[in-house]
This record gives sequence, C-alpha cells and structure tokens, in this order.
Amino acid sequence: MARFEGGTAEGLDAEMARSKQNLQELRSRGLPPGLEGVTRVVEAIHRDEGTGLALIFCDTEEEMRKADEALNGMTPSGGSGRRVSAGMYEVMHDEDMT
Repeated sequence: MARFEGGTAEGLDAEMARSKQNLQELRSRGLPPGLEGVTRVVEAIHRDEGTGLALIFCDTEEEMRKADEALNGMTPSGGSGRRVSAGMYEVMHDEDMT
C-alpha cells in the first residue's frame, strides 16, 4: 500500500485516467520486469484532500518485494502528489458482501 499527498483534484483525475489506460495496455502486453507477480491493483483518491492510495496485490511475499522495488523506482506525474508512505500488508480477509 502506498499513500500519496499534495495532489490537486485535476492532477489526481488525470493520473487516474493515465493509470487506467496504462493498466489496460499492460493487460494485453504483459507486465514490466519486477511487476510480473502483480495480480490486482486498486487505486483510490480523495479529491478534496489531494490524497490517494494505491493497493497492489501479489500472491507471494517474494513477488510483493519485487513489485515494491520496481514501484519505488517510479515517480508519480505532476499534480498527483508525492508518495509519503508505503508498507506491505498480508491480506487476512477479502470478502465480497454482495
């Protein structure tokens, strides 16, 4: 999980549009080195606060560490804020309540 702060509503919206397009392209071409183990991506933003969260899911701890290393080398685009924290968590429950 990574947390971003200091973004603008417009910058966050633009980043989410870019991210959605990039993820769609990666589905067809394959993930770049270090991210091959990523199984799910969830992104959330709070426009009024200029903050965002990125949740990246992997099946194993090794894949998670590789993804973390690869993502550490990436910089968010202007207006979407800066990464202020990141951490690795083990998912204990993932229930669809519908």
